[in-house]
Formats: sequence, C-alpha cells, structure tokens
Amino acid sequence: MSSKKRSSARQRRQYIDGMDSDSDSEPIQFFNVQEKLANLPRYYPYFVKELEGDQQVFPFIPENGFNTPILIKEKTGLGMKAPDSSFSVTDVKNLVGSKRLLDVMDCTTQTNTEMSMKEWEEYYKGSSRDRILNVISLEFSKTRLENYVIPPKVVRDIDWTENIWPRHLKEEQKDGTNDLNHMKYPKVQKYWTSVWYHIVKGKKTFWLIPPTEINLKTYEQWTLSGKQGDIFFGDLVEKCGMVTLTTGNTFFIPSAWIHAVHTPEDSLVFGGNFLHSFSIDKQIRVAQIEEVTKVPQKFRFPFFTELQWYTLDKYAYALLGRTHLNWDERARDELFGTEEEHKKIPQISLGNASSYYTSRTLWS
Repeated sequence: MSSKKRSSARQRRQYIDGMDSDSDSEPIQFFNVQEKLANLPRYYPYFVKELEGDQQVFPFIPENGFNTPILIKEKTGLGMKAPDSSFSVTDVKNLVGSKRLLDVMDCTTQTNTEMSMKEWEEYYKGSSRDRILNVISLEFSKTRLENYVIPPKVVRDIDWTENIWPRHLKEEQKDGTNDLNHMKYPKVQKYWTSVWYHIVKGKKTFWLIPPTEINLKTYEQWTLSGKQGDIFFGDLVEKCGMVTLTTGNTFFIPSAWIHAVHTPEDSLVFGGNFLHSFSIDKQIRVAQIEEVTKVPQKFRFPFFTELQWYTLDKYAYALLGRTHLNWDERARDELFGTEEEHKKIPQISLGNASSYYTSRTLWS
C-alpha cells in the first residue's frame, strides 16, 4: 500500500524493505526523478518479456528458466486470485483487523514507526498529508485476507516455502504476524528474492538492472559509498530498463535484479517474494552481497539458511534416494511426498545444485 503526498516526487534510499519500496523516499536529491522518468531513450523498456494469452508465464518459466522480468497485462490464465479495483484499504483493515500493527516508513526522515491498521486507513484516506508514508510490509497469511489472494500457479509450483518448508512448521503458525521472532516459516516479502507483483489499482514505474557481476559489484560500491542521493544508480550501468505498470497488470522479477520503484499515485498492490530452483546461484550471490553491505537482519529473507538446507536435502533425496534429516516416516512423507507422489525436479534447475557445494562456506 503506497501513498503519495500531493505534488511530490522523491527518490529511494538504501534499505527500504519489501517489494513496495518506493523511489519517493529520499529527503534530498542531486538528480531529478521527473527527468529520469521522461528520458525514454536512456531508460527504454529493456529486458522485459511481455506475454499474452497462450504464452502465459506458467509454461514459459519451466521451459526457458526465469532470467528476465515478465509482464502480463491481464491475469486471465495465470491461475491466480486477487481482488478487483474496487477493493480498498478499508477492506484490508476489515480483513486483517483494525488493531493490526504495520511497519511504516516516514519517507522524508527515513525513520521507521508502527501504526495500527486503523491509523493507516485514516492517513491513507485523508485529504491532506503532511508526510509521505509507505507500508514496509504487511504479511497477511493466517488472516481472513489470505482467502482473497492466491499467488499465480507458476509461483505455487516452484516456491520453496510452499513445496519444501516442513508442513508441521507451517501449521505451528496460528496467527498472522510481521514479527520475525514469532514467525514459524519464511512467508514474508523480503530483499532481492524473486517477486510477483499484481496492481489492484494505481500505477508503478520500475527501473530494472540485470544482475551481471559487474552490475552487482557496482551496486556494492554505490551502497557502501553512502552517496545514493548524489547519483542515480541507473546512470552507473550500461543499460537500465524502465517499465510502467497499471491497474490489472502482473509483473514477475527474477532473483537479484536491481530495481527501484516510483509511485505517481496512490496504489494498492498484492504480491509475494519467493526462492526457487531456477536461481540458486543468484540467491546465494545476493546473500553474500547482504553480508558485505551489512543489510540489517530484518530486511533479509527469514530462515534463508534453514531453507537452503531443507532444499539441499530434498535434492539429495530426489537424486540419490537418501535424506540426512532425522524424520519419522510420516514426517518424511510430508516433506518429500511418497514415491508415487514425488515431484520430479525440473531438469533446467539440476545444474544449479552445484552452487550449494561451491558456496557451502556461506553457512559454515
């Protein structure tokens, strides 16, 4: 849920948590965001693969991998469920509870605070705003709101949290929460994972930069310099793509893609972040960058290390028929499935298994 103060546009700073981290979050800039938006020859919609009709994303990713952003203008055929544009912030409040606490960032001061859902509704619907606020994250699993949203089928099929994280740990999570200390499984939007993003209403402009090694090293240096307000990162790389999403669009961004978001109008967005077997090497590379740039733990994917081990063990079971986890037979069948139910790991992802062995020191 993003809000805009009237006639204001500011650019993002470093660690803004979540998919909806807007580029209107820096109090002082030495570049003009509107000029960047208007510079179409420089920020052409590079990289984005637009699919329609029979070319929907479900067959595309298993057959081609997930290496480029994908835009779907209509959600028909995605196997997903999301509210229509009549859905409001009031509906969100009614479904998650008016007392539900949200992590909110004041985009001018870059300070985090907590607001109740009721307070956020009053702010969002207010006619005058003296602050620009952004909801950092609203995890709504285990609330009534989850009945209104189903991720795209391709996400459900490849998401490690859905397919690999032990079922009994998911079942231990009885209530929705944003508090990592009370979370039993990694069902929350976090930093640099793959993301699906559906615009219920509003508009978003994305700048997109591919995760080449040169670009990732440049990003490290730019982040550590502390001068993000001086230089627009898109000007430091060879190519920076730009795409604008509108109501009804669905967008998929692969792991490790560097991106910023500008919100020109009040917007309501549903989406989620996920890890998967098509980007193991990039996901590990991102974890290394997070260490180097000292990303706070609250901005990292919850249970990232534990999820790698569960995934590695499932690979070992699928390829070698052996597990190194101490489960009873019932729990093992729940984690891996019975021999008849076992899902074959996509061939395109098997080569990524070696990334675990070459990067094993990451978790030592």
